[in-house]
Amino acid sequence: MMYDFVTSNVPIHVNYPRLFWQASLLPTDVMINTQGRKFARRKVEQRECGKQLIRDMYDLSYEEHESADQDIL
Repeated sequence: MMYDFVTSNVPIHVNYPRLFWQASLLPTDVMINTQGRKFARRKVEQRECGKQLIRDMYDLSYEEHESADQDIL
């Protein structure tokens, strides 16, 4: 795998694989499931407050997602 630098602003919850030159917004349920798998591997309980934090951060950063559509999508 090759790594590179991203020279544009990539907001929170946006996946930007520069290899494909395409950004995609990650839905909260995907992020919550990913966190759940990561926690399970580490034998850490995923609590409801952690899930709600992901949802709240997604909602609070909505304007950043919209600007990402214009800037890099």
